[in-house]
Amino acid sequence: WSLMNALSCGCRIVASDTAPVREMIRPGINGVLCDFFNIDQWVDSIESILGSPHKFDAMASNGRRMIEERYSIEEAVLKINSLLL
Repeated sequence: WSLMNALSCGCRIVASDTAPVREMIRPGINGVLCDFFNIDQWVDSIESILGSPHKFDAMASNGRRMIEERYSIEEAVLKINSLLL
């Protein structure tokens, strides 16, 4: 839930490249994935975002859009209605 909340707020995401996270994050599209044990990769990714956050604006917007499209109340109601009809 925390990842979904961060995405919905338009945060720039740096996360571990693990199966549950890959369900939400598309590298370069809505976030950055790092090898869990590669500290240098984590540092480089975070420094890149902190150094030039505007370069990652599209990823932040894409993350928010993905949450809106998949998990908004409107989408949930449409899915429920389609199941009931």
